[in-house]
Amino acid sequence: MELTLAGEAASPIVASRPGMAESIVPPAASISIMTVPVATEAAMSWSQLAMIAGCAPFLRPEWIFPYLQTFEPRATLEIIAVHRHGEPIGILPLIRERSWFYGVPIRLLRGPVQRSAPDPFDIACAAGDADAVAGAVWQTLRARRDWDAIELVDLPETGAGWRLMQLAEAAGYRIGRRVSRCSPYISLPAGDPDPVATLPVPTSKFRANLRRRMRNLEKIGPVELKRYPDFDSAAFEQFLELEHSGWKGRNGTSILSDSRSVAYYRALAKAAAQNGYLAMYALECDGEPIAMHLGLTHGRRYMVPKLTYSELHHEYAPGHLLVQAVIQDCAARGFTEFDFLGNAMTWKMEWTDQIRGYHRVHIFNRTVGGSLAYRSRYSLLTRAQAIRRRLQATASTEPRVSS
Repeated sequence: MELTLAGEAASPIVASRPGMAESIVPPAASISIMTVPVATEAAMSWSQLAMIAGCAPFLRPEWIFPYLQTFEPRATLEIIAVHRHGEPIGILPLIRERSWFYGVPIRLLRGPVQRSAPDPFDIACAAGDADAVAGAVWQTLRARRDWDAIELVDLPETGAGWRLMQLAEAAGYRIGRRVSRCSPYISLPAGDPDPVATLPVPTSKFRANLRRRMRNLEKIGPVELKRYPDFDSAAFEQFLELEHSGWKGRNGTSILSDSRSVAYYRALAKAAAQNGYLAMYALECDGEPIAMHLGLTHGRRYMVPKLTYSELHHEYAPGHLLVQAVIQDCAARGFTEFDFLGNAMTWKMEWTDQIRGYHRVHIFNRTVGGSLAYRSRYSLLTRAQAIRRRLQATASTEPRVSS
């Protein structure tokens, strides 16, 4: 199997600012509240910060604004920007809305993301500035009483957002959190000529099945891996058609099932290509794609927000064969991680036992709405669930009386 590179994108240059994390000048946070059309004007400084700090794609304005413009164009966006020496070092975008929270009307601040998507969310900042940025954001938020709750979905445990939650909890504010997603990933042996053979989790039987399926697939026609670092309209349309041809199309959940989703993902793919982190892959057999990734890169990490495969070729496990080929290509190019994103599905766990946890976090303000919302979700509901579990446990241990 050969790899064909469909175009080559220039690698993005991540700049650094000397002493950025070491400066002793305390940062200050400012708040801008604006509508989505106006907010796009604020994207320039945000983009500069993302480049300097090396932020993941999901935290960049070219990722978040297409979502807002497509799915929530009337949203009120609140951007908390942290500056040092007049330069932005942290950005936290939040949607401001009135909402119902387990029967309680509240003033909610939430991340501008799809709650069902596997996109991690966090405060955009450099890793070395996480504590300073979180501290400045929290000092700004705690001084205000115009919000009842903050909701951060799919928050990792290693960023400024997690530190923000810890600061709120340390200050005595009520916190609610639960695991929202357990996402598998693979640590890659960079430069290994046969990385799949050295991965610890795949069994010898699993590897043998991959080899057998590849041999059988090659009997149909030549098998080729293609990588698209530039936006290729034809390849993008092939991805949409392939996804729509399967169960997602039948269930009405494919991208092609919703014209807004088509526009959204096309905008994301174009932005990713323009900024140097698009990595679409296609596994082709006899010139036809049978499995595809709409993938992204961040540093030496490869991520898969969207993937699909041909159900007509299910006996060859095209999804697994594509993962194998992409792992080999990524390792050869010096990548150190393959991140599946999404949930820990059974087929993903055939490749790895490494899991990264993400959390849904709520921070409740010391307001009437905040107190009632916390009690409704994390006090009364939690107690009711505990009582139900105890009753179910008791019922399962009671001896049955025969009639």
